[in-house]
This record gives sequence, structure tokens and C-alpha cells, in this order.
Amino acid sequence: MGFFNKLVGTAAVVGATVGSVLYVKNRRDTRKEGEEFEDLSGEKYFDYETTDDKIKLTFNTKKAKQTADQVADKIIDKYDETVEQVTEKIEQTMLRKKQLM
Repeated sequence: MGFFNKLVGTAAVVGATVGSVLYVKNRRDTRKEGEEFEDLSGEKYFDYETTDDKIKLTFNTKKAKQTADQVADKIIDKYDETVEQVTEKIEQTMLRKKQLM
């Protein structure tokens, strides 16, 4: 694989990562507590219809957005939980150091 292909591949991965991080950050700012999601479990992300000479592809943006929001919510919740645990451990360590002094 040439240098240019590696460069393009790296740029794609970095772009996807930055986009994901920005989406989660935006979701964190706009998320509402207790938000209820519509049940779209039976729906598909893509649907298609074929006729004699055409193929019609339909993308279900509502389901995709809902899934992205649910994933972002899980990431945000796990991040908050991890920050809380780390903060608690640091506080316990600081207390032990003070007790030893």
C-alpha cells in the first residue's frame, strides 16, 4: 500500500473519530433527562423497492438518529461513572496521605 493510501486511510479514521467525539459532546449538551425514545425496533435502517428499471433505496434517518443518540447516551453515562469512580479514589488516597502525616 502506498503512502497516499495510508494518508487517506488515516485521515478517514481521524475524521470519523473527531465527528464521533463532537456528536457525543453535542448530545451531552442537548440531552434531556428522562427522555423517552420511540420504539423503532421493528424498523430497518435501509429499505429498497425495485421496479423494472429502477431501484429505490430509502434510509430511515429517524432510526439512525435514535440509535446514535442511544449510543452517545451510553458513552456519556459510562464517562460520568468513570469520572466519579476516579474522583472517589483520588479523594480516598488524599485522605490516607493526610492520616499518615
